Amino acid sequence: MCLALVLVLCAGEISAARAAGPAATESFSFGITRIQATTQSGNTTTTYRIGITHAPPDDRPFVRWYIALRPTSGGPSCSNRLLYGGVRVAATRFLWRNQGLSFVWYHGPVGSYPSDRAYGCNQHLVARAGYPGTVTVVLENDSETCSASFVGAGAKSPEKGALPFCELGGYLPLRVPRPLMRASSTANSGLTALVERLRDGNVSSGAVTLAAQQALRSQVAAFRRFFPPVWGCSFNRLFDAVIATRGELDAQIGSIGTDVRVGRSSLAADAGSLGRIGTILRACRPSAGRPIGTPDASLDAIDRLVATATRLSHTAPGTRAGLADALRVIDAGFEGDLRTDFPPVFGIPYSDLVDRIITLRSGVARAEHQAARDDPGAAASALGRATRSEHALRTSLLKQEARSAKAAQNA
Repeated sequence: MCLALVLVLCAGEISAARAAGPAATESFSFGITRIQATTQSGNTTTTYRIGITHAPPDDRPFVRWYIALRPTSGGPSCSNRLLYGGVRVAATRFLWRNQGLSFVWYHGPVGSYPSDRAYGCNQHLVARAGYPGTVTVVLENDSETCSASFVGAGAKSPEKGALPFCELGGYLPLRVPRPLMRASSTANSGLTALVERLRDGNVSSGAVTLAAQQALRSQVAAFRRFFPPVWGCSFNRLFDAVIATRGELDAQIGSIGTDVRVGRSSLAADAGSLGRIGTILRACRPSAGRPIGTPDASLDAIDRLVATATRLSHTAPGTRAGLADALRVIDAGFEGDLRTDFPPVFGIPYSDLVDRIITLRSGVARAEHQAARDDPGAAASALGRATRSEHALRTSLLKQEARSAKAAQNA
């Protein structure tokens, strides 16, 4: 298996997976328009509509509409009970989960509606044009929340509300695509079977490489196709850069005390690798057309690490111990940024995901190396560690799938 299995994915598999993956997975954030309100039927009914853009097909946002009544609106008598599906969530606040991208509020006086002559709003107590409060819409998926509100009555021609607001953080756990679950199961069973064959001593070194590639091929492709973008950044591009940088740091630290030459140039290389991550994140900052993007705090943290690595490349002691300490400072800082500043993916902390994939790929590479040295026991041990990492990843995906299913039932 090519060296890219340890640091980044094999080039051929990258190209194939990108070609197969849906374009929508390259665009993280969705956007919504202002609420457009139109009042009809003699000021007794207002229809509200919003538009949505760039919604990921596999993570479309869940829509909720709220009515917040003015204190002088006549109370629950103006609750819009004519619209099916309403739930009272506070004394003067009501919720609908079943209305999609349009919503209707019946706010006319008592007797306006043949279906319920007893329902209506006290027009002497309400505000402008018989409109008794505020309508708010909230759209959320696993990663993002957007909301918009309309205060006051709509005109006979459409009238728009205030600008919507979006932020990171979602309501519904992201559903794990079935092909990703199947690929994870295939990789898990394939690696487990290969460990048993190694322990039995009935597999050649070439067969180990081939079997490992076969076990991980579908997982690699599914991983690249179905993992969601982060802050609007292509998941693949950012994750590859993170994996490569962590791999370089681990290799450099592991080389201290060996015959492999590690010098200040390694710190300069680390600064370059971290800088590439910063470049990717900087390209994903929020814009007028994309309200969600890389938070300034995350970008600032990477920039500080670049500055630290650059400074240490000029000032760190030339001894192996001094270089090791400097490398560990960079590695610990990078690990801290991944753990505290990067968002989880399918409920998995970003730093844990990075560690599991590095352990998986490096374990497979070590197993191939040991098999080539005709040491099936060591190969089985290395592959066992990789298999445990793959199993932990699959367990996390199963937990996320359970959370997603439960949330969907309660939505």
